[in-house]
Amino acid sequence: MPAVIMATSAAFFGLPSRAIAENAPAETASQQQARTILMGMCDYLASQDKFTMSIRAGYDVVQESGQKIEFRQVAKAFIDRPKQMMVASETSSGLKQRIIMDGSTVTVADDGNRLYSQIARDGPLDDNIKYFVRDLKMRLPLAPLFMQQLPAEMKRRIVEIDYVEFDHTLGVPTHHIAVRMASADLQIWIADGDHPVPMRVILTYKEEPGAPQFWADFSDWNFEPQYDTTTFAFVPSEGARKIPFVSKVRVTKGTGDKSGTEGEAQ
Repeated sequence: MPAVIMATSAAFFGLPSRAIAENAPAETASQQQARTILMGMCDYLASQDKFTMSIRAGYDVVQESGQKIEFRQVAKAFIDRPKQMMVASETSSGLKQRIIMDGSTVTVADDGNRLYSQIARDGPLDDNIKYFVRDLKMRLPLAPLFMQQLPAEMKRRIVEIDYVEFDHTLGVPTHHIAVRMASADLQIWIADGDHPVPMRVILTYKEEPGAPQFWADFSDWNFEPQYDTTTFAFVPSEGARKIPFVSKVRVTKGTGDKSGTEGEAQ
């Protein structure tokens, strides 16, 4: 499918976790503070039955020359556990896409090109997200944030963690935390207070040529959204053509990008 959402889920799904040595030194007070705040955020999101949020993101595509070119995307996510999700996005080039999981089918619609793919898939949302990323080899922005298994997914992938600073530049006070994982480094800014939501993330794919980055800013968090019967119902655009899912796709044609530069979701 020509238009696809870029992946960030590789940092959670696709990369191997690394066991921490039994003789590793005890965490410092700063590291313990960072771990407590990060896992508190994971537990908070995992406990919510439904929520919506807005995402503004950018990602590097490393050219053959070594130059990094940034592409951007905006998205809106709608979550209704245990089975429903819809993510609507638009890229900087104007490509529009919807990913819809309604508990019985998984649909990806490229509305600009009037194409869509759909497959029957029953079960809870967590299982369908994993199926979407691992089996269909499709891409989904920040997939673990939509999962109730987020705490376990995060915990087993932390290699090192530390507290950076208390940040006042994102509209609300946030805790800036740095995490090292097996093949990617994560920075995350988590809102202080009773609603510890992520406000910003940066992923650095340190083992990829040029160490490309993905970043995302979050806003408009709503944990009491009002959904209706149309929110998760897929209606093809006029004249849309159904096509099969494919295992690999490219984000942008003609940019010299290489498959997987933004992080393969496998």
